[in-house]
Amino acid sequence: MNKIKVPYVQGEENAFNDVINQPLISTPMSLESELRTYSIRRRISLIENPFLLDHVIANYPVLPATCALSWMINACEALYPGYRCSIARDFKVLKGVIFNDTLANEYILELQEVSKSHFESIEFKATILSINTEEKISYHFRASLKIMREIPVIPIYESVNLAEDNIMTTSKDFYQNGDLSLFHGSAFQKITRVLNISPEKITVECLWQEITAEQQGQFPIKWYNPYTADLSTHALWIWLSHLHQKVCLPVQLGQSEQFAITPHDEPFYVSCEIRQKTKSSVTANYITHNRQGQVYTRVLGAKAIVLSRQLLKHK
Repeated sequence: MNKIKVPYVQGEENAFNDVINQPLISTPMSLESELRTYSIRRRISLIENPFLLDHVIANYPVLPATCALSWMINACEALYPGYRCSIARDFKVLKGVIFNDTLANEYILELQEVSKSHFESIEFKATILSINTEEKISYHFRASLKIMREIPVIPIYESVNLAEDNIMTTSKDFYQNGDLSLFHGSAFQKITRVLNISPEKITVECLWQEITAEQQGQFPIKWYNPYTADLSTHALWIWLSHLHQKVCLPVQLGQSEQFAITPHDEPFYVSCEIRQKTKSSVTANYITHNRQGQVYTRVLGAKAIVLSRQLLKHK
């Protein structure tokens, strides 16, 4: 297996310096059978990524898990122009990236090609890690990804329920409004309405206003939008805070599928199906769709750890 180290260019730390905007494999038709690995290095800073100020936990900006996944996805797609990520499996948060004195000088994305299917698809194992001054390795995120030339046909979510039960109120109560409200700033907002909620499911209406390329920094929106992906998880937080007076943070995705780009500046819907709730964790499915049930993204087996709000408060 051939390993390729993608050069790190001093001072060029924007979104795609890590692949230097040049595909290592030119077109889908040049797909070879040889399996390669890639080592891609990146410095991550608050200055380059203003959106991080809208994702602050206990006084410190924290890299959203969806942004880590977007780095993986965008890098795979940049290596094979014309391919798009269809499936991400077994995504795990191993150790979060916090913008305090634990922030590493650089982070390394290791991509290992696992299989190639003619011209149709390539599968990768992806790991984000860092190495400190004492040469100790910290593993931060891990996933398996599949990129494809042709994305599957958009499925229909058959369990769409947009009926309003009038149990909960409008978005003014959902964000930065007390102990059980969501901590997210404007880059990750917002849920505009909770249409219905029960012990088994919550359905919400969302409207995400696109942020500038400057705000997106090193985590740009392409096929995958990490900001609407994060927003889709807010439904579970609201469900947990309303029914159990707890909050949660995501730690794992069983399988994430994308069929279309989630729209911005217009409403979309998230149906969150609760699969399991224990004292320490909750597992759910997120289906992001339009009014007719056409699915943009589908996340199955998303696991979050249950926390007391006190653990997330500013110190």
